[in-house]
Amino acid sequence: MNSPSMTPQEPRRRKIIQVCIVLVLVMVFAVGAKYIAPLIAVTGSLIARQGPLAIIVYIAISALGVVLLPLSSIPLLPIAAAAWGVVLGGLLSILGWWIGAMVAFLIGRHLGRPVICRFISEEKLAHWETKIPKHAGFFAVVLMRLVLPVEIPSYLLGLTKAVGLKTYAVASLLGMSPFAFVLLAMGGAVAEGDWIRLSLIGMGAALGFYALYLLYRRFHR
Repeated sequence: MNSPSMTPQEPRRRKIIQVCIVLVLVMVFAVGAKYIAPLIAVTGSLIARQGPLAIIVYIAISALGVVLLPLSSIPLLPIAAAAWGVVLGGLLSILGWWIGAMVAFLIGRHLGRPVICRFISEEKLAHWETKIPKHAGFFAVVLMRLVLPVEIPSYLLGLTKAVGLKTYAVASLLGMSPFAFVLLAMGGAVAEGDWIRLSLIGMGAALGFYALYLLYRRFHR
């Protein structure tokens, strides 16, 4: 049986892959800028005309993106920004992610590891367990929501019973809210074809994320 621990080269290799992905995306956006923004704007307008039905479907997709890995609603954020604007689109995204996070937490709390491993490999679960504090409080969960992905930590916090349901619910809602509005602001910039604004928001978000991650690492110790 292979050990779930990572070799020293794996984090470096993962960072290189992530940087390459970002560079490819930047190149794609740069080449297709004149086509992407109008397409997103038209799609957002069509979705907005569907009224409450479109809102319900978007919230459901956002929730499923948390529960069912490797699905993700992140690619839909520019369309959500075009359809409903940054504020309402952000609120809808927060609601969907929060519902998904609560479902994942309850699955971990009441159904346990065998069910979680249907969505996540045992190796990946073991790797993420090292990132979750054994006695997570309110502030720790808020920080986790700011610096870690929503999906797997939601399952693990339910599985480890490190935090109560009410604390988890409120802290998750607070922690994921800034992240949602930043992403929607970036999505809005993509939808409008404003690449300078996108770059400025992205750089500011990256600096803020790094500072919060350093704080989380110190807290996690």
